Amino acid sequence: MSFLVNLDVDDLDKAASFYASAFGLNVGRRFGAFGAEMLGSSAPIYLLVKSS
Repeated sequence: MSFLVNLDVDDLDKAASFYASAFGLNVGRRFGAFGAEMLGSSAPIYLLVKSS
């Protein structure tokens, strides 16, 4: 069994920077301006820009 985590964020670049500095994660893939995959934990974390 594998897991992934989806997190809604307001600002993709700020969120990616935060998770990189706070938890040592790295951006694996970018999905345009609306999402990024963060790698380096036991499960991939997807940062997804929430619609306003």
